[in-house]
Amino acid sequence: MLLLNKGTWNAINLLEASCSGVNDKPKICQLNNKIIKNESSSLSGLSLFFIIFFLIIFNLTVIYFCIRYISRKINERITSDDIDSKINNIVSNYLSLTENK
Repeated sequence: MLLLNKGTWNAINLLEASCSGVNDKPKICQLNNKIIKNESSSLSGLSLFFIIFFLIIFNLTVIYFCIRYISRKINERITSDDIDSKINNIVSNYLSLTENK
């Protein structure tokens, strides 16, 4: 029997390898096959649904707070006194230019 594995060995891997190399499988190999099948289906559909649902709700919450933060920052920049003074200065300069002509 040739055992090739690049990872670490555990009891289930060794038992599976030794059972696959024998034509007449003992009872322990048949029991091991049932154990492996039961371990592979550990996530139920309902738990998978709740995990995906939680991730979607979490992402929507993060997006909501990001949009809220960005809109606040934009509103702060628009309503700042600095912009108002610049606009007033530009308009008054334009009006003074038009009056001088």
